[in-house]
Amino acid sequence: GGLGLSAVGMLRAIGHQRIVAVDIDRDKLATAEKAGAAATLNMREGEPELELKRITNHALFGAIDFVGVAETAQLVISSLRKGGRLILVGLFGGEIPLSIAGTILRAITVQGSHLGSLEELKTVIGLARARKIKPIPIEKRDFSDLNRTLDQLKSGSVTGRVVIAI
Repeated sequence: GGLGLSAVGMLRAIGHQRIVAVDIDRDKLATAEKAGAAATLNMREGEPELELKRITNHALFGAIDFVGVAETAQLVISSLRKGGRLILVGLFGGEIPLSIAGTILRAITVQGSHLGSLEELKTVIGLARARKIKPIPIEKRDFSDLNRTLDQLKSGSVTGRVVIAI
């Protein structure tokens, strides 16, 4: 989605190169590759956990979950290397089983994040002003398309961002 594409651009701008985008939509994954993702993974194809471990060479250091459903969070938790970190951003909700012993022995961190700091915002604005972040797809729609747009957002079929003009 739009937030994930923005994150790919920001991560590339600050020097990360081994970015893996995960989604269930082939078109969104293709867009993520164009935005700079080094690899993509379709959650609905094959065995995602094995594929993510293969792509990351069993060394997934960290992940940001922009969806916020148990399935994506659990995929990451099972794939993190020792000392890895999962940051939960998406608000769809649900619950994830978390092994206390596994979390301690693997020294993983699961952290929530709702808003960044003022310094982080200034960094992002600086990167944008320096044109180091690739723009994401933005579609402008009329107010009469509001319900259709909300339905598409709910179903996850929007790539990038939609702006409703009043």
